[in-house]
Amino acid sequence: MYFANNNGLLTFDGVYWQTYRLPNGIALRSVMVSKDGNIYVGGQGQIGYFKADTQGRLVYHSLNPLLLPEDNSFTDVWNICEKDNSVFSGSTQKYLF
Repeated sequence: MYFANNNGLLTFDGVYWQTYRLPNGIALRSVMVSKDGNIYVGGQGQIGYFKADTQGRLVYHSLNPLLLPEDNSFTDVWNICEKDNSVFSGSTQKYLF
């Protein structure tokens, strides 16, 4: 199970909890697991995904560098959804991707 909170991404496997922090300790507001297994997350001015590395540890990949400069200033990302193999996210100011 995956949860977004002020500490980052929380995972629970039925026995153990694990916390995965975002750069600069950014709080997460939303989480969505896509069909391809990536764990998309949105936080305070940050959008990206976690993907398991070769040892199975989740590693964060920011999507902010893909945004146009004028779109890279946003607040909390509260919604993430997937439709037709596309991922959409939205903050209180704008929709991204």
